[in-house]
Amino acid sequence: MAEHDQHKTLTGWRAAKTVFWSFLGIRRKSDYQSDVTHLKPVQVIVAGLIGVALLVGAILFLVYLVTR
Repeated sequence: MAEHDQHKTLTGWRAAKTVFWSFLGIRRKSDYQSDVTHLKPVQVIVAGLIGVALLVGAILFLVYLVTR
């Protein structure tokens, strides 16, 4: 069971890394091919939504600090 949990954690981390590098627009073709074979679309969508929420939150926080 612990191996399965570790695999889920690694897959979640991989989805997060995929979304992060995609936000920056930097992706190697070999990494893209690896992600296509290992990640499910739902994992990437969830990681993307979390990434967008964090990005918007960070921007709002910076605007709050500047306009304070």
